[in-house]
Amino acid sequence: MTNPEIILYPTESVYGLGVNPFDGGALEQLYQLKGRVGDKPVSWLVRSVADIERYAHVDDIARRLIARFLPGPADTGFDVTSFVPSVWSQRRYYWFPDDD
Repeated sequence: MTNPEIILYPTESVYGLGVNPFDGGALEQLYQLKGRVGDKPVSWLVRSVADIERYAHVDDIARRLIARFLPGPADTGFDVTSFVPSVWSQRRYYWFPDDD
C-alpha cells in the first residue's frame, strides 16, 4: 500500500480494515472510521514471520511459539522496534492469515 487508502480484507472469522502502517494520516483515518480512541491498539497484519523480527523485539520463547502456531489464526503481542513509526504505541499485535 502506498496511498492513504483503507482496504477491507478477510480473516478466518470477520473482515478487517487496514491501512499503510507507515502513513500516520491513514492510521488516523482508520481510527476515525472505527470510532476508536488513539490509545486502543489495532492489529498489524504482516506477510511473513521474518517481518515480525523487522518490526518487533522477539525473544527465544516467542520464536518457538511462532514456529509452532504461525501462520494461522493467532494474534501475538510484541514491543516494537525503532523501525516502526512513533505514531504507533509501544505495543502492537501481529496476525498471520493461514493462506494455504
